[in-house]
Amino acid sequence: MSYSWSSPAHEDFVESLASKLMANGVMVRLDKWDLKEGQDKFAFMESMVTDPEISKVLVICDSHYKAKADARKGGVGTETEIISAEIYGQVKQEKFIPIVVEYDANRQAVLPTFMKSRIYIDLSNDDVYGDGFGQLLRAIYDRPKYKRPELGAAPEFLDDALATAIPVREFQALRSATEEGKATADGLEAAYVKQFQLELAKLLVPKETADYDDEIVAAIGRAKPLRDQFDQYVSMKAAFGQDTPKAWRRTLALLEHVLSLRTPPEGMNSYREEWFDIYRFLGWEFMLLTVGALLREHAWQTLNQVCSEVFVFDRHGDQRDRSFLEFEANLRSLDERRNRRLGLRRISIQADLIHDRIVAGGTTFTEIMQADAFLSLRSLVQQVEGRTREFWFPRTLLYLDRNGLPLYLKAGGAAIKSGLLTALGMADSKEFSVRFERAAAGQDNFANWRMDSQRIALRSATNVAQLST
Repeated sequence: MSYSWSSPAHEDFVESLASKLMANGVMVRLDKWDLKEGQDKFAFMESMVTDPEISKVLVICDSHYKAKADARKGGVGTETEIISAEIYGQVKQEKFIPIVVEYDANRQAVLPTFMKSRIYIDLSNDDVYGDGFGQLLRAIYDRPKYKRPELGAAPEFLDDALATAIPVREFQALRSATEEGKATADGLEAAYVKQFQLELAKLLVPKETADYDDEIVAAIGRAKPLRDQFDQYVSMKAAFGQDTPKAWRRTLALLEHVLSLRTPPEGMNSYREEWFDIYRFLGWEFMLLTVGALLREHAWQTLNQVCSEVFVFDRHGDQRDRSFLEFEANLRSLDERRNRRLGLRRISIQADLIHDRIVAGGTTFTEIMQADAFLSLRSLVQQVEGRTREFWFPRTLLYLDRNGLPLYLKAGGAAIKSGLLTALGMADSKEFSVRFERAAAGQDNFANWRMDSQRIALRSATNVAQLST
């Protein structure tokens, strides 16, 4: 243990730490215990640092130690020269562990210059001592809290046999016709949507395996080109559509088709539900991209129509009609099973995946969060009394920072507020306030809207106070 004799209290702290380590099976070499009269103290210092039997050197860092180390003064200065040579001369550097016992006036850990860049252990006060001491024991015994999972095999989607979904070639012709306002645009869109549906069908991988979550993630990866083209498609529609709801009928039909893909195709008598999680993920992602594009272009009427649409699809021979809520996805195969199986310790793999699929020039993740928040608001204010469990949970708001969401921050302005209320299907602020507060009461004011320890702050994120007045 390398330290400065700063004060009797500091010396007692060091000796107490050494005693606690001894009590936990760690043999400690301490000058007060091991340096005897007549011995060379500098040789003792050097042996502490260079002796191969010493597996760890604890550097107890306070302001006195920092001052002497930086100035290369006294015994601390001598030890610093020895330790610095070892640190910069060896590849394996875990031998030297800084122990922080003091912070400066700017709340920065007090560390000598030669250890500034090193990861330290905090024993600066009683609140952190217990956790810090446990961390220290793990470091000494080389038993890290977080272990790397076993390396798996390369995903099958890398094989030529499972090619990546190909972006639909018809899109370029559709884009040109749309931008030029040609009458052929509608027919080209019909051809595009049909081909897009065929490409989507290729993503299903029926396979019996305990690790099927790998297949889901692989299929999501293979769908990336289609996802990016869908982003361009709905962005183009929103930009050139002039907020005309009827112009979105083919887009809504495409979204409806994604719902139908969550049902086993004809002739498949044996299957596992999670095989279709690829389409649950894509339906959720496509709806967020669609709403994100419409919000960006302030297409309030169209957005109201999208959220009012009745989506009809077949489920095991049962014809069902559902709202946009059918696209809200809670994929336990990822957020629970995969998280647990691989020890990933992520709050939401779903949210991570959609965050990591953002591309430059496309819909931003902030716009995705705005869409997620909007769909959640719409689901709450449109609730039928007594059906409080039917709502859209905005899991991407896990990523929300203190800055909030730009669109909702503008809700204090008359134009944006009026537009949002229209898109939400509300006549005015009063109706919105009544419906939202009734829904909030049914959700215990969102007290349980959490993922792990992370709170989902829908009310503040969507500036409900401004929308309600």
